[in-house]
Amino acid sequence: MLTPSKILTTGTLLLSASFQIHAHGVWLEQGTDNSVKVFYGEPGEPESGDAINNLKTAKVYVSDISTTYPISQEADYWETTVTEDGDVRLYTADVWQPWEMEASQWWKFWEEAPLQGAIVEAKLGRSETTPKMILEFVPTSANSDEFTLVFEGKPVVNASYWIVPPGGEETEMKTDENGKLTVDTTKEGQYMLIGLNTVDRAAQHSGKEVASLMYISSLTFVSE
Repeated sequence: MLTPSKILTTGTLLLSASFQIHAHGVWLEQGTDNSVKVFYGEPGEPESGDAINNLKTAKVYVSDISTTYPISQEADYWETTVTEDGDVRLYTADVWQPWEMEASQWWKFWEEAPLQGAIVEAKLGRSETTPKMILEFVPTSANSDEFTLVFEGKPVVNASYWIVPPGGEETEMKTDENGKLTVDTTKEGQYMLIGLNTVDRAAQHSGKEVASLMYISSLTFVSE
């Protein structure tokens, strides 16, 4: 299984082409009626079976992360029924265990390499203009094609993000100096945006002390 460690080089965090196209992520899709499906894998190629077990602790919510919906596992996704109006969100810190950011220098063999952990979020819909996630694509107006990538309430400027259009390939783009981006939605179908922000901060993750957190967030919506 490809993990975030595949995009690390010694002492430097790089977003490689393999991450852009082949790395696994989490996203939400609308099911029938009020059901919402949670997928893990490459866009359009979800994993199944034991490979998606780590999603069992994911929190799916609409208004407040303290009020979540139970999810049940199917063959290649997890599913829940949402009874509230509004965009649906997901939070999990359990997709990957912390990994080593860099190898220790050979002459400092007694030192342990610092660890990095991942926080994964996902959102379905673009109707709400107030952020509720840590890292989130926020539309400038309900159902707008213009978004601001926001981290902890502040725009993430000149940042890389990735877009997967209907039936298309993942493409890397950048937010502008105000953290804004515009999506060309002339083609009907599902769009996916993927954002990433890394912060060097000491934290507890999966029972381990980490020196850095990588926040990964996706947004899916349908253009008709």
